[in-house]
Amino acid sequence: MKHVFLTGLALAAWLAAAPAAALESTPPAERTTVADFALERLDGGRATLSAYRGQVVVLTFWATWCQPCKQELPFLSRFDAADARVTVLAINTDGPETRSQVRRLVRSKKLEMPILLDSEGNVTQRLNPRKQMPLTLFLDGEGRLAATKDGFASGDEVAIEALLKQLVAEVAPPGGDAAQAGPAGKAGEGGGAAGRGKAAPAGEAAPGPASAPTAPK
Repeated sequence: MKHVFLTGLALAAWLAAAPAAALESTPPAERTTVADFALERLDGGRATLSAYRGQVVVLTFWATWCQPCKQELPFLSRFDAADARVTVLAINTDGPETRSQVRRLVRSKKLEMPILLDSEGNVTQRLNPRKQMPLTLFLDGEGRLAATKDGFASGDEVAIEALLKQLVAEVAPPGGDAAQAGPAGKAGEGGGAAGRGKAAPAGEAAPGPASAPTAPK
């Protein structure tokens, strides 16, 4: 019995230390375009997916009750702040009655990316019909689905960062003047869209008051 217990502990330790599986992207020729949508922003106004064409876009579906979501969101927010070629759109799936909880969580986690509200569930039904939380979709610069990730665990950051760097390289090959991909370069974090080098997408409605918890892009 003692031997079995120790073996179990060793296995658990090995699994915890094992590197996360790589996120494989679909070859560009086989990718399909994600249909446009428009959602209300937590900080006011509306955002459309098509407004971010030309950037690598990460769509992550999350809810206030989802613990893995709370782990993933701060990491994605740092990546969003670090690279002008990457935009993370965090799609909240809670109902309208939980809006105050969403605001508290966004403030407590210091999330900088746009928080979109899918209270009626229309976008979730189309892109995440099984309502997996979190479900993260990675779109290339042409708005095509390159990869999908279900769930989040410690260590997944490595695979996500590698995938995003690959997609960014497709948008702007290495050697250009664009910002370096990766959370380490978050000099503009917390400084709003201008601090991150991101202009508001053309045609996107202006965000609300400056006191809103998310920074406009």
